[in-house]
Amino acid sequence: MATFDYNPITGQLDLVGSGGGTSYIDGDVEFHSDLPVTVGTPAVDSAFLVRKGSGIYFLSRKPAGIWVRELNNGNLDDWKYAGTFSDLYRDANFRIINDADTSKELAFSLSGISTGTTRTLTAPDASGRIQVEGQAIGDTTPAAGTFTTLAANNGTLTASAPALDISQTWNDSGTKFTAFKLNVTNIASNPAESTLADFQVDGVSIFSINDNGVGINGGTWATFSETFASAVLMGGVWYVNNGIAFNVAASRGPLSCVAQLGASQSIGWSSNNQPANANADLRFHREGAGILGQRNGTNAQEFRLYNTWTSASNYEALAVKWAANVVSIGPTAGGSGGTVRELHISGLPTSDVGTGILWNDGGTVKVGT
Repeated sequence: MATFDYNPITGQLDLVGSGGGTSYIDGDVEFHSDLPVTVGTPAVDSAFLVRKGSGIYFLSRKPAGIWVRELNNGNLDDWKYAGTFSDLYRDANFRIINDADTSKELAFSLSGISTGTTRTLTAPDASGRIQVEGQAIGDTTPAAGTFTTLAANNGTLTASAPALDISQTWNDSGTKFTAFKLNVTNIASNPAESTLADFQVDGVSIFSINDNGVGINGGTWATFSETFASAVLMGGVWYVNNGIAFNVAASRGPLSCVAQLGASQSIGWSSNNQPANANADLRFHREGAGILGQRNGTNAQEFRLYNTWTSASNYEALAVKWAANVVSIGPTAGGSGGTVRELHISGLPTSDVGTGILWNDGGTVKVGT
């Protein structure tokens, strides 16, 4: 008499004949390789139990469980796995091999995970390469590993979140540490425009470092800016011949540039917007302990102590200068607003204006009181 019995392969109740018994397992073997492959025996849809798993995971692994014969070609490929059994893979045995070259393998090690802890790796919804410790950060060309571009965009922020935040601890007095290093192979470039670093606000350069190492500026002398006293001033800072050069706009004074020339222990000024030792036309030198000298080769020098100064053409001053190999000390003035004042030399306190030698007193010279 036919009966209905549960089919563990399909998960349904099937009609079983009285002569066929109630078992849906047609046989069992120890390993997958032991499954019968004779054509026609057993028939298609026959089910066998494989008691033990065998083979290498992801390469030739044949798990234990129920196998069903779906084809009748006379080989082990006729059999398809019909059950799912939970497997735990030991990292020592787990390998992924390259499809084209099976000598290329990827192994995994879980030794760094804390005891009793399960870590989960979640794949992003994107294709790409896995970044590993020790590799350069950023996009790379395949295989070569050549660094191309590192781009960080934090988006629109309402709280501070630095795009780059690096910290180090230096703890060896005998070591010369370097926190940040950039090495450029400059085969060809535009020396006037190329920069090692360029800091911008709203797409405008406000601070940059030249690629030739001669200065810090905003790309050119005219593009480094600062705001001071509601006036926009242009300038820059350069390293020049063992010294430092500063460019200052004319709005800050009559000279456009000041250079500290470290090699000659002097401070020099020049109207040239990129000064060097050779073209600073006014220099103060340290002559020795407590000695300040103003010299510039064989060029005669002049020192002015101002009473008033409105502009380069409107002032009153005392001038100490050389001209035609003669040194002179006297008052000088410029413009309609300047007046040539009297010159008074006295050995007494300056409040005693009436004692000493007085020049330019109505065209006469007075001595005494």
